[in-house]
Amino acid sequence: MADSSALPLPPPPSPHALSVRARERVVAAAAAADPLLAKLQRGLTATPAALDLNLMTTQYGLQFLSELLLRVRLLPHPAAAALSSAIPTRLRTFASLISDIRTFNRLWGTLALLRWGVATLEHPPADCVLRAIATCQVLANLCFQPMENAAYLGGHSVLPLSKRTVGKLWTYSSRLWAVHVILELVRLAREYGLARRAAKAKAVAVAAATANEKDITDMAVTDDTEAQSAVAARTLWARQLIVNAAYFPMTIHWSLESAPLLSDLAIGLLGTIAGGTRLIPLWRSA
Repeated sequence: MADSSALPLPPPPSPHALSVRARERVVAAAAAADPLLAKLQRGLTATPAALDLNLMTTQYGLQFLSELLLRVRLLPHPAAAALSSAIPTRLRTFASLISDIRTFNRLWGTLALLRWGVATLEHPPADCVLRAIATCQVLANLCFQPMENAAYLGGHSVLPLSKRTVGKLWTYSSRLWAVHVILELVRLAREYGLARRAAKAKAVAVAAATANEKDITDMAVTDDTEAQSAVAARTLWARQLIVNAAYFPMTIHWSLESAPLLSDLAIGLLGTIAGGTRLIPLWRSA
């Protein structure tokens, strides 16, 4: 029997074969990563609103973190003392840069507000209170945006405005934003009242239909769909309430010309809550 050690070894793969295999692995890895990249693209930059929401949450999150780190450094602990002061400063600088970018992007926001006004005129809410709220919100925002634009451009010396004028514009634009937020809270309260009234009317209708078996069967068919719609509406309502409840003290803070109402830590926390509450469903649906 021949010695197996004398059998010839298979030739090594050629450089061309190795390059083909490497390319196939790279292509397979890229194909596997493409769904994740698509989700990131949809969640981050699919629309201007999505981009601004991601930037907003990052901005206030960095501000909150930087202020938190500054406070940690003041604790009487060796690990806290070892924390470099450069980290909070750099985080805050990055947050300020993001804020500037967001304000710059809103220079063209009047176009979207005008479209909102047209849509409100064409399809106004059926309820007279909600219709009045929507009209006032459109008007407040149409005044807010040019003021913010002028303040931003004046602060960057694009418009020949004094520092005092720029400060006034920032204050009055913040007050108009506060008007919008207050009207949002009023709208939510009105929608809550209307929803409760509709629920009571539905309960009366169900009670009246108990005498007719066919009516009960017909109503049961739509109960599941209506229940799902009701849950979605309540979730949206609660989310909007959280967002505007977080916005409200921020708008009052920037509307005051006297001493500030909130600390930078509180502003960072409230802004993160407002942004994150809206960002979570955006990423879930991306």
